[in-house]
Amino acid sequence: MNKKIINSALILPVAAALAVSCAEDGFSPENWEPSVQDSQLGNPTGITISKTSTTDSTKTVVINWDVVHGAGGYLVTVTNISDPAHPTDIVTDSLIDRCSIALELPNEETYNFGIRSAANAKFGNKQAEEVSLTKFDTYVPSVEIPAGSEIASWLAENLVDSDVEQGIALVAGAQYTLDTLADFRLNIVEFRGDRVNRPTIIVGEKGGFVTYGGLKLKYLNLDCTNATGQNGIITMGSDTELAAPLYKKYAENSNNTYYHAEKTIMVQGCVFKAVPNAFLHDGKTAWCVKDFNIKDSFIELNPDDSKLGSSGYPFIDFDNGGITIKDITLANTTLIDLKKSSAYFIRFSNGSNSSIQKAYGSAYTGTFSMDHCTLVRCTTGGQFGNNCWTSGSATTISWKSCIFYDTNLLQKLVRNLPFNFTNADNTIWAVTNTVDNTDKEKFATEEDPQFAGGEISADVIDSYDFTKPNGGFDLKPTNGIAAEKQYGDPRWFE
Repeated sequence: MNKKIINSALILPVAAALAVSCAEDGFSPENWEPSVQDSQLGNPTGITISKTSTTDSTKTVVINWDVVHGAGGYLVTVTNISDPAHPTDIVTDSLIDRCSIALELPNEETYNFGIRSAANAKFGNKQAEEVSLTKFDTYVPSVEIPAGSEIASWLAENLVDSDVEQGIALVAGAQYTLDTLADFRLNIVEFRGDRVNRPTIIVGEKGGFVTYGGLKLKYLNLDCTNATGQNGIITMGSDTELAAPLYKKYAENSNNTYYHAEKTIMVQGCVFKAVPNAFLHDGKTAWCVKDFNIKDSFIELNPDDSKLGSSGYPFIDFDNGGITIKDITLANTTLIDLKKSSAYFIRFSNGSNSSIQKAYGSAYTGTFSMDHCTLVRCTTGGQFGNNCWTSGSATTISWKSCIFYDTNLLQKLVRNLPFNFTNADNTIWAVTNTVDNTDKEKFATEEDPQFAGGEISADVIDSYDFTKPNGGFDLKPTNGIAAEKQYGDPRWFE
């Protein structure tokens, strides 16, 4: 965790307590005396907290407070309380001789700011009797949807169009429904629950999310069992009139004009139960997505094979007019299919057009990165990828510390693309078929991870149960290098 204090106020040793720099003006240090002497001090009031983004992962937080006349400074504490059971001190009883501090803090954390007026022995003033606490966070500023709401209708009535990223928060532990499409239009939205006590969304037959401008889904439980009426849980927008501002050539030397989603589409800290369709769908529109990433999530697939013949829905389905995705990142995540399926993991409409240099320009490259992921039955009878970046070598594949369990034909995605790993960096095991020779020679070591929960071989397995720890799954590897080096989703080792 980043705990750096930037442009810090002077931190004084208690024994050297001085008059604060924001005390009354008009006196020289030699003859200045406070108007308050021989008194019990109170704590500062007028506390204000301002936040500005420093990087994609941090914010600069400036905290100001009113002067307490006669104080010998201020004892300041900043504590991370994102996990209330395990608070972490960032600043501890530091004596500040002015009325503000600035800190650089990680995004998406919750903090307590504590302040106490320090004693000033020279003038007989006693330290404040207790610490005053002010809670703040480094999330995107948000509005809260009331517990029990139907999300799509609430958004239709309340979402305000803006060029600035906005947050929409759900009540911790509450339950919601999503009966139709939650359309965020061109807005850049962080749609989040609570990290410790995730709210649950029951997705109806026609429910799902639509984005044009960028979407982050964070800290949510989503029951998608009945969401069979849409093509994807997250779908790119298909209103070409609305998307017209995004229709362009990305660079002068890019080959074609497409719709470009510039902002991140992200899933973090979520559980998706029984997704029956694509996880990300192109909306039957010529989209280029710049960044799609999934972190710290559990995604359970249950593709409806009847919709697309025996192949079923790909996990990423850009086979309906969609163009490409520049950067794909999966980290610390588990993906599992409830049944044996021939669905592709990723499929684009055209291998040549999916080239990053065709879509973005000759100066651009792309990546498909997976780090510490557990993939179970993510295409048992088909191919891992189809039409994926087959023109040129501008996309680099990087898969490290992953477990591919009953997941078939990785080489159909990689093909002739550059990759920066060896078969020692991952493991692969087949239950339904045999491991492909190229897969085990180049991309993963053939080895049974022997999950603590047992072999997964049934045609259909039990779905995620929100009432059980880890949904009733135990995918901790107990054998070989996967166990020794802790490959796969690291949360199975907790």
